[in-house]
Amino acid sequence: MNYNPSQEEINFVNHALEEFNTTAVGPDNHELLNIVEYDSKGNVIAGILGGTYWGWMHLDILWVDEKYRKSGIGSRLLKAAEEEAAQKAAEEAARAEEEEASQSGKTYLGTFKITAYCHCAKCNGRAGQPTASGAWPYSGHTVAMGGVPFGTKLLINGTVYTVEDRGTPYGHVDIFMDSHEEALDWGLHYLDVYQVN
Repeated sequence: MNYNPSQEEINFVNHALEEFNTTAVGPDNHELLNIVEYDSKGNVIAGILGGTYWGWMHLDILWVDEKYRKSGIGSRLLKAAEEEAAQKAAEEAARAEEEEASQSGKTYLGTFKITAYCHCAKCNGRAGQPTASGAWPYSGHTVAMGGVPFGTKLLINGTVYTVEDRGTPYGHVDIFMDSHEEALDWGLHYLDVYQVN
């Protein structure tokens, strides 16, 4: 057993672990997360050093100059680090989602406003009418949205819908329901929407 390995041997062990982790759980997407604070003259008076792995934040060092301790600087640095780590995690999740969507024949359109409507006069102006495309609407299939051709398939919350109606702009999907009560119960949601290619 060697208690003083060479840099090459250390690099080998690090690389071997990285390969195993990447195979088991995907790349760690490690990014440094270092923040410092200054006084009025531009001198460093506090700092937090760490990074993010797999969407988690880790901190190695939190230091505040003795003259500035118990003034809230450490807490502010921690809060800033948490917010930055959360932003990095959200960006990485969005990138992963887009990559997965593109590999599975879907195109990520964004987080859209999702509401619901039915066949009644309150929702449509006139009751019992076909959709703007001429098709008869039915629940679990028909949605309304402008900006895309009729027949466009949208994946929302695990269900594939077909754009057959208008009445809402691009970015706002109205899902057809069988009754006004169901439409009201649905309420308002903001969900990820994919176009199925």
